[in-house]
This record gives sequence, structure tokens and C-alpha cells, in this order.
Amino acid sequence: MKQQIMFFTLAILAVAAVILVSRKDLCEIRYRTLETEVAVSLACEILK
Repeated sequence: MKQQIMFFTLAILAVAAVILVSRKDLCEIRYRTLETEVAVSLACEILK
């Protein structure tokens, strides 16, 4: 069971990292479940 949770978490982080790299307008992605929240952020400046 713990292996499945770790695999799921790593998969979510990998997808979030790919989205952040491919989309230059995003600075942060958050994924929430009932028990946990995963946030992946990238240092960026807000363009006006």
C-alpha cells in the first residue's frame, strides 16, 4: 500500500514538473486530495 502511495505521489510530481516546464505562464501547480496536498512551484516573475 505504501508503495502505491509513493508511486502515485511521484507520478503527480512528474506530471506537474512537465506542465511547469512546458507552460511558461504557470508558476505553481497544486494537487489536493482528502488527506494531502502536493505543490510544485517555479520561481518566476509576474508579467504585467
